Amino acid sequence: MMSVNVKQCHKCAFCKHWYDPTNSHIQPKSPRINLWQYDHTVIAEAIYQFVKRGDRVLVASQSNDAVDNALERLADSPEIRAIRLGQKGKRKRKAQDLSTRKFGEDEALKYYYHALSLQLSKNWLDLWDSLEGNGVQYDTDIRDASLFNNDIAELNKDLAGLHEQYAEARDRLDSLNKEFETANDKNTKLEEDKLQYRFAVDSFKGKTDSQFYLPADMLKIFESNLNGLIESTLKSGIYLIPEILDSNVMALNKEQAYVSLVPEKLKTLKCLSEKLKNVQGKDKSNDAKHC
Repeated sequence: MMSVNVKQCHKCAFCKHWYDPTNSHIQPKSPRINLWQYDHTVIAEAIYQFVKRGDRVLVASQSNDAVDNALERLADSPEIRAIRLGQKGKRKRKAQDLSTRKFGEDEALKYYYHALSLQLSKNWLDLWDSLEGNGVQYDTDIRDASLFNNDIAELNKDLAGLHEQYAEARDRLDSLNKEFETANDKNTKLEEDKLQYRFAVDSFKGKTDSQFYLPADMLKIFESNLNGLIESTLKSGIYLIPEILDSNVMALNKEQAYVSLVPEKLKTLKCLSEKLKNVQGKDKSNDAKHC
């Protein structure tokens, strides 16, 4: 019931198994304890143990204080229904002593129920209040958890929206990269077409003998201009190419070959023209000397 040391525990164990064999009025297994042999803590613990196993205990002493000190340690234990007996005249001097009144004939039952109430409060009501307090805390935790779950749901919804935006942005980026690659390819082709166009112009001007290759749209431009030259040379009996250029009839490679042949033919005609001029100049010079 109470805190005792090892020595007190041994004494208490001895009390529980000690009986007075010389007293014929004490029934077997009914203990009698001499208070002067032990301290009040051991006496109180021994009384508690005797009562717990079903015994009835009589505590007697020449000193009222000794009995009061022993019983005071049992005051809050509802298992012990203690009543203090004594001459009323001797107890008047301690009428205001609460520890004495607790076990008087008139007050014993009241303080027994008081101890019982304290025990019930300690073992059940306080525990119930604690459980109610925990229940309130659990309700608060459940509410917070519900709000937390709602927050998580909202965040997951926002996250899903961000994932969709990210997927759209990634698709847009892929589309822009493809457009950039297409534009870059077109730009590269345009640069190559410009280079081939310069080669073609220089070749027609007789500045270079470099081969060139024109795309279909540029061949169309050259076609409209070269056909006039080809027709005019045909009237003079000169055939620059075997036939008139026509992209609707000719294959692209064939027309390209004819266009590439024109600068060579023009260069040849230019050389022939210069030779004829040189020959005519020499003939005139020889005629002058002859004259």
